[in-house]
Amino acid sequence: MDGKLLHELLDDKLIWDRFSQSLKDEKVKDTSIPFYINHVQRFLSKAMNTRVDKLDARRVMVYLSILTKNKFLKDWQINQAVDGIHIYIRDTLKCDFISDIDWDVYKHEVVYLPRGIVTRIESLDIPELIEQKVALFGKDLRDHYGVLLTRMVRILRVRNYSKRTEDTYLMWATRFLKFLNGLNEKHISDQQVREYLEYLAIERRVSPNTQKLALNALSFLFKFGLERDLGNIGDFVKAKASTRLPVVLSKQEVKSLFDQLTFPSHFLMAGLLYGSGLRLMECVRLRVQDIDFDYNQIMVRDGKGLKDRLVPLPERFVNSLKKQIEKARKVHDSDLELNIDGVYLPYAIERKYPNADKELKWQFLFPATRIATDQRSGKTRRHHIHETSLQRAVSKAGEKANINKRVHCHVLRHSFATHLLEKGYDIRTVQELLGHSDVSTTMIYTHVLNKPGINVKSPMDFD
Repeated sequence: MDGKLLHELLDDKLIWDRFSQSLKDEKVKDTSIPFYINHVQRFLSKAMNTRVDKLDARRVMVYLSILTKNKFLKDWQINQAVDGIHIYIRDTLKCDFISDIDWDVYKHEVVYLPRGIVTRIESLDIPELIEQKVALFGKDLRDHYGVLLTRMVRILRVRNYSKRTEDTYLMWATRFLKFLNGLNEKHISDQQVREYLEYLAIERRVSPNTQKLALNALSFLFKFGLERDLGNIGDFVKAKASTRLPVVLSKQEVKSLFDQLTFPSHFLMAGLLYGSGLRLMECVRLRVQDIDFDYNQIMVRDGKGLKDRLVPLPERFVNSLKKQIEKARKVHDSDLELNIDGVYLPYAIERKYPNADKELKWQFLFPATRIATDQRSGKTRRHHIHETSLQRAVSKAGEKANINKRVHCHVLRHSFATHLLEKGYDIRTVQELLGHSDVSTTMIYTHVLNKPGINVKSPMDFD
């Protein structure tokens, strides 16, 4: 078997019979065995050119790390897949590295609450978080830099950085440390940062913003992980900036797109992206109190750059928003009956107003369908709807509408700005509505209005 490619084992009936027997020995129900086999077959199919004797712990851990992030699988399905792969490698392939993998790291603890609500319990322990995030890069990286990364994450949490920022900084710090190839942390210097930034620009060809984000993460790693300031790294090769113009939908394309958004909440959320110029995360994080029907406006709190701003509330969505608030109320009442912890509140509001987290006005306007455990506090809460739900809906609607442009959520914000300028609104007004610090950022939307040649008649059309 050693000389065979893994995907060649897919058609070996005898092997699957032996695997089925191993599952029975582990007390797996007969009705569940086909699902275990399906998970293992998917694993084998992803390793098209890997020989059985070349399979190692690192490759398995890479696959398991990706598996645990699969949003289309429920927690019990992920656990089923991990167990199936574990048993298959142990009993069928009989690989020696089986004990090198901490299989429990990749499994999700599933807790059943009343009314069939399932909660995914995420790791509350920072070392376990490091284990999961760094596993993709190998055991050596974790052994060399686990303490360093733990220090950095602790400060991120003490300083109340968002989970999204924590994940991003941890990712860039891990990639940088992988680039150092085991260099002792005492010898990590400004020079290595400069080399890594140039590597990103030259070899990886990242965008300028990506390079800046990596630099911010490494600066944080130096200050709070290595506990020394990042010095002057001097001139380094900057990522080449591209002058891309934003994709904008015509008014007819916008209408065609919305005709394909049949799910009410997706239609409403996409309507706010286009009708109010909201960013994706600004939309999903809206709370009930942010909607002001009397003044026909929406308060966007803690937008990009932690800035608040007011945007117009589209009149055609007034009734839809009232229905959505009523829907959020019913969900909230149900949560109160289950005595679930209150909604997440930013900063110190939870301490200042102890009961605010259970008041309707603080609830998310678009609540998630499931309750989850807060990774940091350990409390069981209902968060907002996940942004990928709307992203997929908008993308699919663009395909169904036969729009031959790259349609995504931010395109609706681009279209909002461009259509306002077309209607004659001044650039400063649009800048305020978009929340841009510099008017030069907003000026890019004038490309449709004053691009050279837009009003020039082609010689082919001359009489």
